[in-house]
Amino acid sequence: MIRVLIAFVLAVLVLSYAPPCAHADQVEVGSAQWFRDSRSAKPLKETFAPSHGSPRVQAGQVDFKSSPRFAVGYSANLPEQALGFCLFSTNPDGVGFYLDLKTSVPMIYGGDDFYDNISVHEAEGWGDSLRDEQDTWISINGGVTLVLSTRMAVYGGVGYSGNTFFREYYDEFHILGTNGHYWVEADDKSHVNWLGGAVFILGKSWGLQIGGEAQPAGVTAGVFWTR
Repeated sequence: MIRVLIAFVLAVLVLSYAPPCAHADQVEVGSAQWFRDSRSAKPLKETFAPSHGSPRVQAGQVDFKSSPRFAVGYSANLPEQALGFCLFSTNPDGVGFYLDLKTSVPMIYGGDDFYDNISVHEAEGWGDSLRDEQDTWISINGGVTLVLSTRMAVYGGVGYSGNTFFREYYDEFHILGTNGHYWVEADDKSHVNWLGGAVFILGKSWGLQIGGEAQPAGVTAGVFWTR
């Protein structure tokens, strides 16, 4: 329908400014062929033929410059935090907001083999042997976004990161955990996390995120959907 309207407008302009002649002329505009009477300069007949090689316009293509956007997606800070999500908005006339939440996987805290009522001192006092040590991260970050072009915006912000250390012990009597293997919390620390990066629209309603973070140090990568 859009092509028909464009062809109609162009045909009217051509017919209005074309020099008069003594016979009917054929004017081809895009996929429309118009036949006009040289005396009245009015189209008499319209026929359509398939158009080859004409550019196609992607309907519904979004961009950061046309209007404010809201996006949601998957976001990770690799290699420590493989699970997370992000929310952000963009404003072509100012700044938008950025928010994300990320965590390590697997999450030891709250698992079936984790005991929050047993300390490292108690586990070692019982003579249970140490089998493994791991630490996990959880962070929440906020910031602002700034549009640079139709397909690109940058973001920057600050957040809180919690780093918890765990130890796995073995109970030879198999009273605790799974087959005697159980986890306890050893220590935890808090950090200020600085982050920044960019988001790129690649498709009609989706794009990619790339950036970096300080605590834990890593590469931010993600995919988002916007409208």
